Parts: sequence; structure tokens; C-alpha cells
Amino acid sequence: MIRFFCKPRGHPNLQKSLFGLISAVGPLEVERKYEHLLNNLSHPPAFTTVRVNTHLASVEHIRSLLSEEIRKQYKGFSVPFLQHPKLPDILLIPIIGPRKDLQELTNQVIVGAQCGNAVLRGAHVYAPGIISTSKFMKAGDVVSVYSDIEGKCKRGAKEFLGTKVFLGNGISEVGRNDIFNSNAPLKGLGVKMIEPIYLSPSFDNVLSSYIFLQNLPSSVVSYVLNPQPGERILDMCAAPGGKTTHLATLMHDEEPHVGGEGMMGAGLSPEQLKQLQRFDPSDAILQGMDFNSLEGFRYEDMIKLANKDCIGFFIAKFIKVQ
Repeated sequence: MIRFFCKPRGHPNLQKSLFGLISAVGPLEVERKYEHLLNNLSHPPAFTTVRVNTHLASVEHIRSLLSEEIRKQYKGFSVPFLQHPKLPDILLIPIIGPRKDLQELTNQVIVGAQCGNAVLRGAHVYAPGIISTSKFMKAGDVVSVYSDIEGKCKRGAKEFLGTKVFLGNGISEVGRNDIFNSNAPLKGLGVKMIEPIYLSPSFDNVLSSYIFLQNLPSSVVSYVLNPQPGERILDMCAAPGGKTTHLATLMHDEEPHVGGEGMMGAGLSPEQLKQLQRFDPSDAILQGMDFNSLEGFRYEDMIKLANKDCIGFFIAKFIKVQ
């Protein structure tokens, strides 16, 4: 038996994707949901999700090693590491922010939305992701970094007044001329983030054989597929291969139901909607986290938040009947 699975890519028009809801809940509710979704997508998920290779080490051992590593990165501050109750090889690490004490500077760098998403989750800015900079920016300047979330900034522009999201401050590793007046392909670090608006741990060269960074919904896919001995699995969207490696290491456990039900208005019965798993970030209530507020969160509330405040995703398994 051969099983196939693939993951959906982002829809070019979110509003169109919600049209099926109108007949079920009405246009006002759809508009509210759409605006809430756009707002949530301008923030990173509330947790960094780390999958542990349990063939090489126990989750408890890796949690101890990671806790010490992140305490060093956070200059002595510690954050709780949560083991997901339904996904036993998954650790959840809270993302701290947004910081409200950062000053926005006149010297600015504009990056694309994809680069901006990576920066929100702890990455530095690499040169290919830079779309625009201030007129006289040079290497060594302290700059504010923004994401062009609507894709309207023209490459090489010296000023951008459109919609943008503040990502934090950093030190430019290259000058404006190096970016826009060079015929050589862009590569390497563009801006080293020193004051990101969200504090997320770096995993560069950290336990690379033992852990894999993976979005929470992606970690659920392998459990839902539930591969059995003798089956061949074809991953039809295998880059960078996170789910494929998970399938190779999974020890085949009970299928967890972590996501919400399917969306109304798609022609499915209530029973069929319950069989889907839909991860909808618009359902999450945005709330900032700092080191002090983490002490007041209950474990159950943090798990509920992690299950909702994640990337948009849905999982549906089909079985072909001969």
C-alpha cells in the first residue's frame, strides 16, 4: 500500500478563501475573521516548536540541555519548556515579546514578508531579503528593520511610506551600494539583529542531530498519517523534509486531535468537519509574554494557546477504497 500526503501553500488571496463562510455565518463575521487573521499573521506564533529525535535521546534529557543553552542566550533568564501532552516528542518554548521599549530609528531597512517572518522568529536579516534602505545607509550603521507585509515596496527605494511592520533594530553588515549597485549575486548577512521586537532562541549549531525546528501543525501530520509496517510513503512536498524525517523516526502512537474542526460552508457534514484538523491563527487571542507574566500562566492555558497561535494549516486524510 502507498500513501500520499502534501501540505497546502499560502493562498494568494485570503479573503477569497473565506467566501465559503459567508452563507454559514454571514458577511460581517467573515470580515471580522479576515481582519483578525491579518492582524495575527503580523506576529510570530506564541511558541517555538522543537521536535526531539527520540531514537537518539529522551525528551527529558534534551529539555535539560536546551534549557541551559537558552538560559545562556537570555543572559540568565529562564523560560518554561513544555512537553506537548498529545505529541510526546514535541517541546514548546515561549517567545518573549513584543518589546515596548524599543526606539524606532530614521535609518531604516525594508525586507520582504518572507524574510520578515523569519526575523520575527529569531533570524537575522540576510542580504537577499532586503528590498529597500535609507539613502545613505552604510555598513556599521544601527538601523530599524521593517517588513513590507503587502509587497508594495519597490526594490531600491530610498523611502517607503506604505504599510510596514516594525521588527526591531540591528547593525547593518553591508552598505546600500553593496546591495543595489552590485552585479554579483547577493549573499551573506545583511543586518545583525541586536534588539528584535520578539525574543526567540537561536538554534544555530545547537544539538542539530537531536532536534528539528518544525511548526506545530506539521508535527501532527505524521501522527495523523499513522504509517504502518510494509507501507511505502510518498511525500509530494518534501522540502526541507521535516515530515519525511518524522515519519522515519515515528514509533507509530495513537492519532492525536490537536487542531479545530473544519470550516463551515465547504459542503461537508458536521460529522465530516469533525474529522478534519484545522489550525486557524485567527482563533487565537493575541497576548504579549514577558519573563514576569510567564510565571502566572497555567500549563493547560499555555498548551491551548500553542495549539491555536501557530501557522495556518489544515490536515485531512483520505483513504482510497478499491
